[in-house]
Amino acid sequence: MKRKMRAAACTLGALALAVTVAPRVAAQTPDVDQKAVEILREAMDHLAGLDRFSARTYNLREDLHDSGHRVDTETSGIVTVVRPNKLRGVRHAGSADEVLYYDGKTVTMYDKADGAYMTQAAPATIEEMFSFLHQFVEIYPVSDLIWKDAFPYMMQGVDLATVVGTETIGGVKCTHLLFGRPDLGFQIWIPQSGPPLPAKYIVTDNGTPEMLSIVSYITDWDTDPAVADDLFTFVPPEGARKLAFPKPDSRGAMNR
Repeated sequence: MKRKMRAAACTLGALALAVTVAPRVAAQTPDVDQKAVEILREAMDHLAGLDRFSARTYNLREDLHDSGHRVDTETSGIVTVVRPNKLRGVRHAGSADEVLYYDGKTVTMYDKADGAYMTQAAPATIEEMFSFLHQFVEIYPVSDLIWKDAFPYMMQGVDLATVVGTETIGGVKCTHLLFGRPDLGFQIWIPQSGPPLPAKYIVTDNGTPEMLSIVSYITDWDTDPAVADDLFTFVPPEGARKLAFPKPDSRGAMNR
């Protein structure tokens, strides 16, 4: 019997770029506004400099139905990060209630509603763990923001960068930035006062006629959360069923 389980990693981040490609910052061209580039750089450098943080996400994913109409899927979650090697992500979607645990040694995906989990030895850093997981499960683009080298990673191949304007997100005035490259584009909203922690992030697939997007709102940033080490380590509840990790490239599918 097969059942799709979108891992708790999905609270964070798909459309991820191949990490084997060397980072390449956009060149100075008429379509690349250096003001937009510097605002993004400042925000990503600030986030990269945090030893720990937590935040809530609300995500809206656009898909194409067999009928040709667009359908939207909503998810919400909480992510807690302690650099360089601890992360916990919680994802809620419909009846799904899933948790991702990573403690620097193992990564576990646990489906509370189904009482099933998968555990695997994992690489030593959050970035390497994401690269590892991407072989098996879908990861939402908002995970881009967690990478220690997020700025060069996001700027690979960018040939468009511009300041769209000022918008209010969650009661906070933000600078709306747009970046593009041939295969995808992304928009990000950075607060104009206080810490430059992103308030909204959209990634759009430019490689298809539908140009579908994944929209993420990021709220309740805590840059010094009180967390115990056991928050990141999974202890199987009584009666929980252990499943094998899926084979690479069978992303999102759990076989049982």
